[in-house]
Amino acid sequence: PIGFFKLSNFLNAFNLFGSEREVKLDGNVIEISDDSTSVKYLTTSLEVLEPYKFNKEQFDKNDTFPSVLEMKLTSDDISKLKNAHSVFSELDTAIITCGEDTIISLGQIGNFKTSSNSFKLIKDEEGTKNFSVGIPLDILSKIPQINYDLEIKYNEKRNAYRFIFKTPTFTLVVSGKNIE
Repeated sequence: PIGFFKLSNFLNAFNLFGSEREVKLDGNVIEISDDSTSVKYLTTSLEVLEPYKFNKEQFDKNDTFPSVLEMKLTSDDISKLKNAHSVFSELDTAIITCGEDTIISLGQIGNFKTSSNSFKLIKDEEGTKNFSVGIPLDILSKIPQINYDLEIKYNEKRNAYRFIFKTPTFTLVVSGKNIE
């Protein structure tokens, strides 16, 4: 097991590299490198993280839920979402809607919707269920801007969604927010 005190800082280190990078673990140091750039990131002692400990089974449960959408989320898609957010800063959530089309849009969530501005990306992939689920842009902006195999899982019992961002190197799991 590897401990990260600020996982978002470590993940942002991947933004310094393209897809052709190498990741090595040597003791408590993770080195990310390509032909011209190298980053060494010091991990932390697991004892320091003990108060934040989560059970591994909590993450394994995601495998038991059906996927309602599997799609490619490219670094270009993420860049467009981040750039659109810089134009429309009041839009605070990336919303994935599956119906006739799969659309990623920016929206405003909460009681005080003050904007009619909009941005959307149409994706080719089809879901197995009609749904609309959001991820806050402050979370999306913290993940490395690389290509992902994105899987959205649905827990029917809890009416809850999980975003599973997969790469050959790591997997991120983020809770989604149902959009009514």
